[in-house]
Amino acid sequence: GFVAGVFGSILGLGGGIIITPIITTFFGVDIKYAIGASIVAVIATSSGAAISYLKDDMINVRTAMFLEIFTTIGGLVGAIFAGFFDATILNILFGCLLIFQGYNMWRKMHKGEEVVQKVESDKIAEKLKLNSSYYDKQLGKEIPYQVEKVPGGAAVMLGPGVASGLLGIGSGVFKVMAMDSMMKMPLKASTAT
Repeated sequence: GFVAGVFGSILGLGGGIIITPIITTFFGVDIKYAIGASIVAVIATSSGAAISYLKDDMINVRTAMFLEIFTTIGGLVGAIFAGFFDATILNILFGCLLIFQGYNMWRKMHKGEEVVQKVESDKIAEKLKLNSSYYDKQLGKEIPYQVEKVPGGAAVMLGPGVASGLLGIGSGVFKVMAMDSMMKMPLKASTAT
């Protein structure tokens, strides 16, 4: 739990991707029960990390609250579907997710220093006041940024919600990917958010 909490908060993952395999592999718990336990742990991990990120003014709260509407809808759908899947299928899906997550972490490690991307003005982001900034301790300055493709980011957030409800993960990897790739938020702000 401690290791999942540390790595989950650093990488913006919530830790469910670590907790579920440990509970099922080392403790022999059925994956459906591990998913439920993992979701509770993910909420605690995410809440603990959020306190630190809020204090450092790195979270884009408006974007987080807007996107969480769509993630919650997806989560409800995923939780309903989880009851219909056999444990073997859930294990296979989780294994595929672990492979994907490993690849994403490797890719991020080799990406190098974050560069804020050139972003076109998005009328929805302006209307909802989603554009923001964060203080980068490493660079020692405030980094302003804009958010684009808000409807696309909202649609993408349904997927992490389904994965969360179905597999008991925080699905942070997909959320960060949506904010970073689709909505063009800086990686540090995406991870914190």
